[in-house]
Amino acid sequence: MDQSNASQPSRGAGLLLVAAIFALALNLRPAMAAVGPLLDLIEAATGMDSTTASLLTTLPVAMIGVGALSIRPLRRRLGERKGILLGAVLIGLSCLARAIFDGTAGLIASAVVVGIGVALIQALAPVVIKRAFPTRFGTVMGVYTTGIMGGAAVAAATAAGWAEAVGWA
Repeated sequence: MDQSNASQPSRGAGLLLVAAIFALALNLRPAMAAVGPLLDLIEAATGMDSTTASLLTTLPVAMIGVGALSIRPLRRRLGERKGILLGAVLIGLSCLARAIFDGTAGLIASAVVVGIGVALIQALAPVVIKRAFPTRFGTVMGVYTTGIMGGAAVAAATAAGWAEAVGWA
């Protein structure tokens, strides 16, 4: 067996890992992308003004930037797998918090936590992909990026319909 294939997963394990990477990527943008189409409803339901409501889309992106700057110590402390798991848990918990704490403070706090969760995953996932697929890095990164953009597109396209179907409040 040549050295270039020694660290790559078997075909079945590799396909499963690519599927997991894609599923993870699908969940990196919906908590952010679904907010924009609902801003008018959010403002009306919470009494937020436009400036405060804009924080719901701005803070996650800011946290992603801050997270990218601080990822090296977090990577050393947590490792890639635990860091990605923590990021996924933070995203899930922040989405759950939005259902429970639907006032201004809860929504703002959840926006920050979503951004931190996404930052963890976005900084660490390429490291995992590069390690698992050294000869297919570009292809698997393409799958990962497609998942991110697909999750954002689906969330933005369906947010208003879902809000209407289930009742905004």
